[in-house]
Amino acid sequence: MTHHGVAPKDSACGKLDSMTGRTSSQCSSLKDQHEREVKAGHDVPLLGTHQSGVGASPVLGLPSEYMKTLKKPEDLKSIAGSGVIIIVNVPKIGDQSTAFVVDNAAIQCCELPEFTRGKVWHWARFMTGELREKMESEPGIMNRQLRELLTWLWISLVEPLFRTSVFERKFRSQALPRVWWIASGPVSYLPLHAARLSDGNPSCDALDRLVSSYVPTIKALAVLRKRELKISKPQMSKLLFIGMPRTPGSRDITGITQETRAVKQVDPLRLTVEVRHAPTRESLLGDIATFNIVHCACHGYSSLEDPLKSGLRIFAAGKSGHKTEATASLTVEDLMLLQGKKCDLAFLSACNTADNPDTFLADECIHIASAFQIAGFSHVVSTMWPCSDHGCVAIVKSFYANLFSSQQVYPGHDTISRSVHDAVKSLRDDFPKQPLLWATFVHYGP
Repeated sequence: MTHHGVAPKDSACGKLDSMTGRTSSQCSSLKDQHEREVKAGHDVPLLGTHQSGVGASPVLGLPSEYMKTLKKPEDLKSIAGSGVIIIVNVPKIGDQSTAFVVDNAAIQCCELPEFTRGKVWHWARFMTGELREKMESEPGIMNRQLRELLTWLWISLVEPLFRTSVFERKFRSQALPRVWWIASGPVSYLPLHAARLSDGNPSCDALDRLVSSYVPTIKALAVLRKRELKISKPQMSKLLFIGMPRTPGSRDITGITQETRAVKQVDPLRLTVEVRHAPTRESLLGDIATFNIVHCACHGYSSLEDPLKSGLRIFAAGKSGHKTEATASLTVEDLMLLQGKKCDLAFLSACNTADNPDTFLADECIHIASAFQIAGFSHVVSTMWPCSDHGCVAIVKSFYANLFSSQQVYPGHDTISRSVHDAVKSLRDDFPKQPLLWATFVHYGP
């Protein structure tokens, strides 16, 4: 199944590039035959000086696209901090995929002989085609195929990564290691965070071994890491709850009342909540960036024709400024215009918010979740495919309870990612054979 899209507008892409840069899915930029023959799991040798030439990089084996803003290997290792950065590369020519694994001690190259370009595109087309078309009419079959995908991801990608010395070091610690996935091209359609064998063995399940997040580029991770969170300070958290229980032309969302109740259960001394049911696009654009947390419980959609038109379905305002029965969209393009605001968290309890369905634009980070980050939100919780009301309510309850628990000192970057992880893991424990329900939820951020 092939989709044809239109190129993004220059102004919007300029804003995308200014924060995130671009990722590349090519492994062919490895500089010479020696680099191509680096054995899986061996530390990648480092060069002290930059060498000129196409694809040249201060780090042997690492495509130069990833080193545009880094002057030396230590810069990349310092960005990894106490966690691990995983850059997954699928070649446009040939079939040999590679992952680069980075922590604060080493940069390693891991060859992925089973993670072939053909299989990656097969599953990417499944995610953008058959899964969308049949998940409501044939959930049993789609759950079975999704379990097959998660098994393949474990065998071909995650298991080889765990054999590297980087992960051997990390697994010596009692705490689950933080991981940031950088996936471009067709890999960006795959739920890497949920890779697992279906036999229930926790040692063969990414959710039991890692706390996963996604970032579009190394540059984005470096920028977001430096942002100070308002929710890390007492009495500084303001949450805007946007609810659309009824949207003309779409099914009613029955779980909004429960989601609202879950958010309001947080200690009011720690979180001030403002609820707006059925707001207009115009009212939200006026002050959405004045809140440091925005929770959107509404329908989302992805545009095949132009991903910049993907968005959240809300009401339109009439000439008098009051809402009409017509629906408008808070689009990716709208959110990009908010660039420069610095907010903490967007929770997108809506369909398709971390999804760009157009494989023609597979290398572009254009979806609702990335737009919120470009608009200034450091963290985004979103979905890779349509989620059920039941799943959303369960995740929302668990997430906010974890984030603002009595045991937590005021939350920081790490607390947010671990709160998402724990919520998804809890839902998986309740419904292990139904990844449609829980594997859709993802965290974007530092």
